[in-house]
Parts: sequence; C-alpha cells; structure tokens
Amino acid sequence: MTNDARQLEAVLAQADAHFAELPRETRVAAFAELMRRSLDQATVTEIAEAAILSLRGGAPLPALESIYDEAENWAGFAAPGERRIYCWACAKRLRPDQRAGLMKALLALDDAAA
Repeated sequence: MTNDARQLEAVLAQADAHFAELPRETRVAAFAELMRRSLDQATVTEIAEAAILSLRGGAPLPALESIYDEAENWAGFAAPGERRIYCWACAKRLRPDQRAGLMKALLALDDAAA
C-alpha cells in the first residue's frame, strides 16, 4: 500500500469515526470539503472526475436480443444527464417527421402518467 493510500485510509477512518452519527449526505459533503481543503486542485479534480465517471452507465451494449430491450436495459443504468445527452444526440439525427413522431409518443407518456 502506498503512502497516499495509507493517508487516504486514515482520513476515511477519521471521517467515519467523527461523522458516523450524521446523515449520509452530510458525511459526503463534509468529506468532500475535507478533500478540497487538504488536496491540491488537480488532485481534487481528478478524484471528482473519476467519481462522476464511475456513476455513468457507459456506452450502450450491442443488441443481443431485441434492440428495444437492450436500450431499456442501458437506460436503467445510465445517469440522468447521460440519458438526456444520448436522447438529444439521437433526436438530432432523426428526420423532422421522425422527431415529430417521437415528440408525440413522449407527450403521450406524460398524458398517461397524469
């Protein structure tokens, strides 16, 4: 284990001991602030980017059964922002009549949910 890893483990143990009684969101915010104050900006940015990337669903997998099932499966794992970006990128590539059909189908989902 490297010295950096040992230091991180020590910080985690300290944070756990002091913040165990607080709500999870408060503990996460406190730990993020502790990192921001104790690490240089480049390291904080690298850690934040890695954390965000770990939450992504990644690229859709190739269709193994039906393409619809695969898309539904991927959407279940993707982060909300990731879904919006893929949706936007796909919608831009549709013909105008296809986009109109998609909009109609999306509005029907809203009506069904109401």
